[in-house]
Amino acid sequence: MWKHLTLIIAGSWKYSEPDPVYFEYAPHVMHQIYENDIEVLNNEEKLQKMQERVSMYTTEKAAVYCNGCEKGMRLGGGNPVHMIELCAENLVNVLL
Repeated sequence: MWKHLTLIIAGSWKYSEPDPVYFEYAPHVMHQIYENDIEVLNNEEKLQKMQERVSMYTTEKAAVYCNGCEKGMRLGGGNPVHMIELCAENLVNVLL
């Protein structure tokens, strides 16, 4: 049923300031992520990055596993399907 999905690994979170609460929960890891992986961009630049990212996918839909990826894909004009949706749909089919 869910053939031809692409798995994406980076969403709009990568281009935004992280919520300060993450630094409280995991200060060492978050500082590493912030220094090495986060590239804070303005809204126009984020839109451009996410459009570029979405244009790389060769499928109509892409499976995502986090809300940041889902948000980024929607921002870029993509059609994300969250893994929870896939699991819940199958659970509903089993229960019915």
